[in-house]
Amino acid sequence: MRGFTLFALIVLSSSANAAGTLGSWSVIGNTGVVCIIAAILPGPEPAGSHWKMMCGERPHKGNNPYPTNKNTGGPITSEVDVFNSTTPFVSTYTSRNPFCGGLVQMPDGRVFSVGGDRSTVSLPSNTEFVVDGRTARRIYTPIDQITGTVQPWTELPDMSVQRWYPSLITLNDGRILIVSGSLDNLDLANMTLTTKNPTYEYYPPLDNNPRLVLQILDRAHPWNLFPLVYQLPKSGNVFIFAGTESAILNPTTNAADETSIPPLNDSRTYTKIYPFTPTANIMPLTKKNNFTATIRLCGGTLINNQSAPYCFEINPESSGASWTETDPMPTGKVMPDVVILPDGKLIYTNGAPWGFAGGDGGQAYNAHPPSYATYLYDPSAPQGQRYTTMAPATVGRLYHSGALLAPDGRVVTFGNEMANWPDIEANRTECFPFNFTNACIDPFEYRVEAFEPPYFNVNNRVSVMYGKTARSTTHGSYIEVFLNKGFETRNITMANFIRYGSTTHSTNTDQRLVEADIMSKSSSGRLVIKVPSSAILLPPGNYMLWLLDENSIPAINSLTVLVSIGTADITTIKLDSGSGKNRVGIWTALLILFGVIWVL
Repeated sequence: MRGFTLFALIVLSSSANAAGTLGSWSVIGNTGVVCIIAAILPGPEPAGSHWKMMCGERPHKGNNPYPTNKNTGGPITSEVDVFNSTTPFVSTYTSRNPFCGGLVQMPDGRVFSVGGDRSTVSLPSNTEFVVDGRTARRIYTPIDQITGTVQPWTELPDMSVQRWYPSLITLNDGRILIVSGSLDNLDLANMTLTTKNPTYEYYPPLDNNPRLVLQILDRAHPWNLFPLVYQLPKSGNVFIFAGTESAILNPTTNAADETSIPPLNDSRTYTKIYPFTPTANIMPLTKKNNFTATIRLCGGTLINNQSAPYCFEINPESSGASWTETDPMPTGKVMPDVVILPDGKLIYTNGAPWGFAGGDGGQAYNAHPPSYATYLYDPSAPQGQRYTTMAPATVGRLYHSGALLAPDGRVVTFGNEMANWPDIEANRTECFPFNFTNACIDPFEYRVEAFEPPYFNVNNRVSVMYGKTARSTTHGSYIEVFLNKGFETRNITMANFIRYGSTTHSTNTDQRLVEADIMSKSSSGRLVIKVPSSAILLPPGNYMLWLLDENSIPAINSLTVLVSIGTADITTIKLDSGSGKNRVGIWTALLILFGVIWVL
């Protein structure tokens, strides 16, 4: 028996190492602008370990108490490279204000942004450099990796209507769906109906009817800003949630079912949308769950103004779909962010313990202090045991913050326009916002902080070879992946595609994990992966390809793959003889036999 116990310890050592840490946080860079709208971008090769970010901020108006951004001299967007200590960010240029707009990753790897704020800001010479962006459509093209050429944002023809706080998704056919967004800034003190905009539209726009009405957006007003929007992986329909109501929209016919799903009524909390901001995601889509869509929603504000810990889930494509309450977070959070990890677990971070979102930069009295607590959620664990409290963050993230998964497996956090909250906590009446002419603590947070999840503590994680896997492919095609010398393909049991993310105001509609088929493995370190065939399941765009071992530990690096609409290619890349599953089965049997012999 002693021998078998020792054998078990050897086999499980990787898992034990991973479970023995709470992760760690460290500051890794500077964004130049306050990262309110943000997207992860591929970096130069190797793109899985060297990544970048696109960031955009609220224009600093150049008057007291906060002058023009001292880092940029005026431009409000930047491309960030945390691996470059000499030039950590480069200013980029847009003429129409994207602050308070929505964004999404495009099918070709660029970033699409619409709407924004009405503010017009001038340089000291009174020359306008950013103007009203509420009707704008614009595209960000990342800096050229070879030449270093910085291109200005591409300004497109206007939308059909102003949109402030819209949500966007990239659809399976490459179109972009734009949902809601008020006609003007929402004044929390005066909820007039003049800002109502219960509509959606597409890019490219429809010829005959540029915008269409959705009744749940009309009924939910003013609680219809940054609605939840997800394309469902089986039907291709779009799930939309605003206020308390849900709709299922067919993006081909524009028929909408707005009555079948019961409202999400919760007498303990305010409505679960901005400014009582929760966070949400579509749970990992895997073979084990038959690629069933589960939408998960957590956080918000209780009616006593404390933050809410409650979480709800819904399977919109199931018969009789309705919201169900599930395991709450250990503590409440308003304005939290959720990030899907390569192993399918979730990280909850950022936010505040009470209050609600909103306010100009420095007006931190709506919600403070920061909630530094970080939670790991394991959906495969028994109910009541799914959360683990991780190491706390060190940089506070209040209103206008965000979090994204980086291609090296870290969770990066950024933003915050309310870093002066200690002035308010201490009731320093000589400081802003009590005194509008005197800034004490700078409210603008430019630091990027990274969280290393527990798998960073595991020794001998698999290493994937760069440069030999195609950077672009099509749905249903085979792609080759090679392990670095010393690692064996038999240890790889899972391959996950995770979409490159974008976020603003706790809203990341890009976030999506989809499991892929491992078609073959060879002793030479070569694997063949099949890209999921359905663009409904895997919308076109940039993805991180993650390999996981038998203990669900991800490789130390991902591969960046641009998945495009096109004809599947399963002939160019040849499969190795024998199946990877059989090979793993043989090795598992041998290990078990070895353990049994040891015991005897």
